[in-house]
This record gives sequence, C-alpha cells and structure tokens, in this order.
Amino acid sequence: MNGLVQKNRVQGIIKGEGTPSYKMLYILKNADIEEGDTIVTSGLGGSFPKGIPVGTVSSVTKTKRGMFQNITVTPAVNFSQLEYLIVILKQESLTE
Repeated sequence: MNGLVQKNRVQGIIKGEGTPSYKMLYILKNADIEEGDTIVTSGLGGSFPKGIPVGTVSSVTKTKRGMFQNITVTPAVNFSQLEYLIVILKQESLTE
C-alpha cells in the first residue's frame, strides 16, 4: 500500500511483516522522518482513499550503506480487537 508521512508528505510503500508492525520502504536518508510521525494512506493506486490512518513511526534507522532509511510503523489499530470493519467497494476491477 502507498503511504505518506502526514507532517511533510514524504511517500513510501507500507509492507506488512506478519508481526504487529509494518515496514515503510523506499524513504531516502535525507527525508525528515522521526519517531511518533503519523502515517496515512496516500490515495495513489486507487486501492484506498487518501488520508486513512495507517500507524505511527516507532523506529527510524539510517545505515551506513544504501540510500534508504529503515522505518518501522506501529499500526493505528489492534487487529485482534476490531469490532467494526468498513469494506470499500469499487465499480471497476482492481486489475483493470
């Protein structure tokens, strides 16, 4: 899913890890990302509307090698305690 940092609109890809956290990928090292920053959906790709809360940055690591930061995001919700679910339907297929 495409996500962005709410404070400065930096965009990246959100990837689940099968654990209660996500990774935010492809964020350049010079981007201003800090623990506590809010991540929301970007609206790109058309799968999710813009502005839905995804989570909060829980850690940021800049390694010596490579051009991207390692960013961990804590989900905005506890998936084991959800009571309501909203299903977003589209008129056209996602594969079109």
